[in-house]
Amino acid sequence: MLIFFGKAFSDNSSDVFAKFKSNAEECFKEIHVSKEMVETFFKDGVFTDDKNLKCFINCLQLKLKVINEDGVANVDEMKKVLLPLAQDKAKDLYHVNPDFANKIESYATECMENSGVNSNLIRSLLNGEFNEDRGLKCFVKCIFQRAEAMTDDGHLIESGVKQLMPSDVDKHKINIIFQKCRPFQVSDLCYTAFSVAKCIFEYVQ
Repeated sequence: MLIFFGKAFSDNSSDVFAKFKSNAEECFKEIHVSKEMVETFFKDGVFTDDKNLKCFINCLQLKLKVINEDGVANVDEMKKVLLPLAQDKAKDLYHVNPDFANKIESYATECMENSGVNSNLIRSLLNGEFNEDRGLKCFVKCIFQRAEAMTDDGHLIESGVKQLMPSDVDKHKINIIFQKCRPFQVSDLCYTAFSVAKCIFEYVQ
């Protein structure tokens, strides 16, 4: 659990301390741990076997309510903590227009609940790792449908799919990418959305 928590925030160090500064400061007062060690932990995601560091992370988890006193994970609170960071990263990674990015934000929690996807897989997806997980595929399908890139019966909507592509890709290339990725449309809606998203990602790299 400790390693997961560190990895989850490993590339968002400054954001974490900005968002949870008060929690971190309280834990620093309670736990005599090196601030340099904590900052390195968040920055690099490297966990060291230091007792005070373990206690600090446990303290922070408790204050963020992502675990209870017995060490049991609180999934709902994890979603509240992890999803905003994942959404921020999505904006930076894909350079989508702000209006569309805000739409994705409004759908993310709903789609996560509907698909039952593990939040770790969403973060991996934002890093370009398309894990062959059914929940993740259906999460992408949900986003496609909410973003009007796919109809309820699985037909791709060209204008919506094109909105999913980075805004800095020229229109001619966007048209080419859509035509290349369109053949992935099959009867399985989750597979279709996932495959099209993966295809787009590969072509825009």
